[in-house]
Amino acid sequence: MRLLNADSGFISKASGVGKKSAERVIVDLKDKVGLPSHYTGAEIQVKKPENNEALDALMALGFNLKEATGALKEIDADLSVEDQIRLALKIVNKKTRAERH
Repeated sequence: MRLLNADSGFISKASGVGKKSAERVIVDLKDKVGLPSHYTGAEIQVKKPENNEALDALMALGFNLKEATGALKEIDADLSVEDQIRLALKIVNKKTRAERH
């Protein structure tokens, strides 16, 4: 949670890690944990919805929280978990293709 809140002070408490190194760790890992691409230094509150099997499955497949929740927002939550995952993968695939062109 400290990483999600971009707490460089906490990270810099590790032996041999200064403030600049801690900030670099936060910047380098932002995409891995779903932090916004523009870090403002303000505390970031990120809550993963409870009991969401489709979200858990997408994250297990390697998608970060931002990508997974973004895709699932476009899908009817009343669908089966399997259908939610299938549609989310299609949405992410379309977005990835669009970004490449």
